[in-house]
Amino acid sequence: MNPLHIHLIANHIPVLAAPLAACLLAYAAWKGCEELNRLALLALALNGAITLGVFLSGLGAEELSAELVGSAEALIEPHERWAQASLAGAISLGLIAAWLLKAFRRPTPLPPRALLMVFLAAIGLGLALARTAYLGGRIHHHEIQPDWKHFRNAL
Repeated sequence: MNPLHIHLIANHIPVLAAPLAACLLAYAAWKGCEELNRLALLALALNGAITLGVFLSGLGAEELSAELVGSAEALIEPHERWAQASLAGAISLGLIAAWLLKAFRRPTPLPPRALLMVFLAAIGLGLALARTAYLGGRIHHHEIQPDWKHFRNAL
């Protein structure tokens, strides 16, 4: 298995983890469940580490993709820029989540305002990761290219 395989398999984890953690935080707030808040924070902390791994596999995948697709730099560059921003966001949010878990150990409740900020940041991160994934998909999935009709007619 090469870095491209690893990247294509693992890239789905951060894209799904951030919005799922946001949903878990919203549900925890609705139900008033401290344990679900802590689970969501743990998921976000782990997501920061997983996103780093996905990003690093993407660096290796870049070389292989360029060989397979040919002149793909115009498609890879925007994906890489968004990936860098998403990585910064995932690591930052992961560190904040880990700090909250450490600073507010049981039985001390997590501060509701901090949870709200984490919830909003998780939604923003989810959107950034979705955009990153979309741009990554454009590298090999020609059907989502803006000029797909021209590509299809050429077949």
